[in-house]
Amino acid sequence: MSLVEAGAAADVDSGAQDTAVSGARSAADSSADSGAADEVSLEVPPGDARSARRFITLVLIRWQLTHATKLVVMVGHELVANALRHGTPPARLLLRRAADGVLIEVGDASSAVPRMPEIDNATSTSGRGLRIVTSLARDWGVRVTQGGKVVWADIPAARDM
Repeated sequence: MSLVEAGAAADVDSGAQDTAVSGARSAADSSADSGAADEVSLEVPPGDARSARRFITLVLIRWQLTHATKLVVMVGHELVANALRHGTPPARLLLRRAADGVLIEVGDASSAVPRMPEIDNATSTSGRGLRIVTSLARDWGVRVTQGGKVVWADIPAARDM
């Protein structure tokens, strides 16, 4: 079952942020009421990666995977931030629960495949997002679609993380 929170991207003002958060809460609540749906998504408003962090946290609470929250939030936020910064709107976050983890997918309308830039550790203030994803995810990749691309990451949900 897929729960889509589409209205959140209509505005960029603080009202849209509130909509995204309440939409995330509604999706998480609906998941719990319907037997904790195995897949939920959120259209992320431009410039509002924070809504993705809140959405991920609420969904993992409903899925009873709070022990995986730090990893999933960190990786999910990096993928969303990259889509918002380098991609083409709209950005959509999808979480899919699996028996042994959580699959995070972030899509946008650009077909440009992300690359890991060379960085100067002494002076660079950005460019570490995909390195973070690589170090925390079990696996990750990019799938080019007809309408853009999806960057995905597979996060283990073992309790000993």
